[in-house]
Amino acid sequence: MISKIKELGEYYLSNFGEQNPLQLNTTLQEADVLLMQFKLNEDNCQFLGIQTMQFDQSKNKKLLLKNTKGNTVSEFPTIFLDKDKPEKSMKKLKRILENNYKTNPAVKLLYQAIISEENAMLEQLIHFTEQPQRILLSLEINGRLIGDSPIYQFIKEKTKTEKYSSYYNKYGTISKGENSCCYVCGEKKDELWGYVSTFNFYSSNEFAYIAGGFKKENSWKNYPVCADCARKLEAGRTLIKEKLTFPFYGFRYYLIPQPVLDSPDYDEMLEIILSDYSPLQLNQAAAGQRARITDADNEVLDLLAGQKNIATFTLFFFEENNSEFKILQEVVDILPSRFKTLFEVKDWVEAFPEFHNFKGLYAKKEIADLRFNFGIVRTFFNSKFNNDFLDISAKILLNKPISKSFVLHRISDYLAEKFRREEMYYEFFKAMMLIKVLYKLNLIENQPLKKEIIMDNPYEEYFNKHPDFFNADIKKAIFLEGVLTQNLLDIQFRERSSTPFRSRLNGLKIDARILKRLLPEAIEKLEQYGKNFYRELEQLIALYLVSGEPDLKYMSVNEISFFFTMGMNLAKNFKQTAVIGGENHE
Repeated sequence: MISKIKELGEYYLSNFGEQNPLQLNTTLQEADVLLMQFKLNEDNCQFLGIQTMQFDQSKNKKLLLKNTKGNTVSEFPTIFLDKDKPEKSMKKLKRILENNYKTNPAVKLLYQAIISEENAMLEQLIHFTEQPQRILLSLEINGRLIGDSPIYQFIKEKTKTEKYSSYYNKYGTISKGENSCCYVCGEKKDELWGYVSTFNFYSSNEFAYIAGGFKKENSWKNYPVCADCARKLEAGRTLIKEKLTFPFYGFRYYLIPQPVLDSPDYDEMLEIILSDYSPLQLNQAAAGQRARITDADNEVLDLLAGQKNIATFTLFFFEENNSEFKILQEVVDILPSRFKTLFEVKDWVEAFPEFHNFKGLYAKKEIADLRFNFGIVRTFFNSKFNNDFLDISAKILLNKPISKSFVLHRISDYLAEKFRREEMYYEFFKAMMLIKVLYKLNLIENQPLKKEIIMDNPYEEYFNKHPDFFNADIKKAIFLEGVLTQNLLDIQFRERSSTPFRSRLNGLKIDARILKRLLPEAIEKLEQYGKNFYRELEQLIALYLVSGEPDLKYMSVNEISFFFTMGMNLAKNFKQTAVIGGENHE
């Protein structure tokens, strides 16, 4: 991981140089600026008044506005004016100048001038506090903004140098080593630092029981990093945070590339990825909406699917809260060809008519097709107490086997809950789509059971379209029993505006005993209503049950429940028209 970040940093520095070495604010677009003007010479500093100017981001190299955290202050006297308490802003400005003259004594005259003229300055500032826009407060010295002022050049250079000081000066100790090998580059260096923690992976602030004792100042011995590598790691971190961070259904991940071949195409590929994906948008403009398998508007995975296998990609899932950085999942070394396979399977599964023309799927009254993405995975693996969703997603990305029993267990539990709430319809088709994808990718086992009956019936055509599901007679029997049960429920609803037979379905937790019980019960109810139009279907179920009986004991409750639920949800595809007494019946 560290070596990958370093390589990205090398690319960044060689192509763009060190960006924003003073770590200036880059988000403020516009504001008014109040310039406190001073005439300064070697012996005296005179306050001249306050002048206004308009801020835009191009001027910040001269104004030097920085963001600070907590009670810390910037190294430069450009701050936001507190319009409710301008005296509070003056106090902050004095604190900055006091720090400045400790670095450059020439600033002391400025500090003393503000002390002596503070009341006059506050009187002038009050006239600007009623303006609605944000206001910056800064200095102009001898007609120059502080970024151009000679007395701030030394402070600027010192700030650049001290940018990395936290890598050796921290926790009240200095951790530096000499004449030893850098952990990152492996080369012997004159000076090594002990607190280089690029993403807060590593800390020396906790007490640990280590044989021989442990001292913070000796941290460099555990993780020694040279200044050159620290600079590259910092550049790599900046590049990753600014350009290679993406959302993933409530999580975030860093996308970290690493070349596998010494190819000139690698830099070109990185350039495309880092350019906000405009080449991809142009190429697909005529094709309509971009294909996505994540929830990122600027999804990059479909772009990677079209690249050569000249690099691997790591998806680094994390959680960040203030100073805490928690690693959730690391999905390492994925080749572009794997992303290509995933998008091909996505196209394949979305072509099935079962997943087309749903009303209200994504928006009320709108007709839409179901699309496969990792959001469907999260539908069934959304526990607040573990990372099952990320674990399953990682296995899909890495082409690693997944426990079929675990997947069916989670799907069965989810669908059973939706069944109780009568919200199952759309959710079942998501489950069906996910299972088909996992079968197609060979990630869950699908060993065929007994399949001996060969017959011509209205259902065989459908079974043949889905051989991944219907590779055994017992699966056909369970599916068709679900079809028959839904037909009964439809009749009950038309007759009674209710479906009392639902109570016999055990909350859709169907085992072998319940499966065998439901068939005669459903037939009996249909006879009671005088609407048993399904005798051919009932005979077919019986034949498949007899043929598949030996295999029923190998099927789990979750698998039986899934196929039964599938039959219920797809029953409308097999509506029969029977002629009884000269009338048509469905």
